Amino acid sequence: MPLSSSDPKTLSDLFNQAVQEVYAAETVTEEALPGIIDKVSASALKNALSKHLEETHGHVSRLERLFGMIGETPDSVNNCMIDGMVKDATRMSRHIDDARVRDEGLAASVLGVAHYEVARYRAVTSWASRLGHGDCVPLLEETLAEKTATCATLSQFLGCGSDRRGE
Repeated sequence: MPLSSSDPKTLSDLFNQAVQEVYAAETVTEEALPGIIDKVSASALKNALSKHLEETHGHVSRLERLFGMIGETPDSVNNCMIDGMVKDATRMSRHIDDARVRDEGLAASVLGVAHYEVARYRAVTSWASRLGHGDCVPLLEETLAEKTATCATLSQFLGCGSDRRGE
């Protein structure tokens, strides 16, 4: 999904575009999570999302450092996929009265965003290494590990893991 007016022609272009995409995803998530957390009833889910919000602040900071390391600046790009997921979560939080159903829907929405981000971080980590940006790899790997842990926690809340949290 190209986010700029020009399609990437090189791996470096693709890497730069993907980093912009994850930055957009992180900043939208950072903005949306407080409202989502306010609508959650289950304490375990509220705690998991609060932790995710704190980690997201770190993800944004790491990406801003990464931009400096690769000589780029963050752009205000739209990430249509993430924007759509956040709009769905917002709509859900307003229109589902049953707290358990709302919690399930919100957990699934945040999990969808996190899975998207995991996929993008895996790609940009690989590309950073191949493009000679080895100094960026530890930053990306740290975020990837946190995102993967968030996916596991939310999956467990949804009953996709070995135990059920939040009940």
